[in-house]
Amino acid sequence: MAPMVDRTPANDDNPVGGAAWRDRAVERSTRAARQRAATRVQQFLDAARDIIVERSSIDFTVQEVVDRSKQSLRSFYQFFDGKHELLLALFEDALLVPVPKSAPLTAGALWASDRIAKAMCHAGFGRDVAPLVERVRPVATSHLSAGSERAWPDQHRDSVTVGRDLPVGFAGRLVLVDDVVTRGSTLLSCALALLETYPQAEVTGFAVARTVKGEDELPESTVQPVLGTIDWRPGWIERTP
Repeated sequence: MAPMVDRTPANDDNPVGGAAWRDRAVERSTRAARQRAATRVQQFLDAARDIIVERSSIDFTVQEVVDRSKQSLRSFYQFFDGKHELLLALFEDALLVPVPKSAPLTAGALWASDRIAKAMCHAGFGRDVAPLVERVRPVATSHLSAGSERAWPDQHRDSVTVGRDLPVGFAGRLVLVDDVVTRGSTLLSCALALLETYPQAEVTGFAVARTVKGEDELPESTVQPVLGTIDWRPGWIERTP
């Protein structure tokens, strides 16, 4: 005798009839495919990030990312149109935090870092702008002051507060955005302030331009993005490059 098959259409009263099991099977299949795709994409992103950190530069090729991820070029182009889209993916989930001015913000005043952050977000480099760091006491403006008069990171830290607008335990990416980085005291102090409030977050900094000490430090091109570090201990600070 042939087995009986329930062909009754699925509905609220009959959740196991008709196409219910087929739909569940399809859902399991597509869910597994999405997970595999997410894993492959993350491997490409991790490979690109590792290369950027090693070279302190975004000067790399798609093939280098493919080789580092141990995947295929065909797989890469299944997820990204090219290098530009890969770079966008590295930043698109980040919250952009404008670096505060050297004095408390006043109504109508130009806040260059905020404008830059909003332009970056509009271009796809960031999920949203989050003005989390506020200057509550003025400090000397770095690029207008002599070296001995510039504020140190601890002085900057004491002059800012961090808003608690994000969920407790926030573990996403926060990118500090500044117009010009001189020694790096402001960026470093803001990063320390953010990490005190959101210790699980990944905090990095971005500046449109950096100062140089002499002609020997001038870049080969006006537009030459680099990755660098800021090291500090009491009485000493160094930005590289």
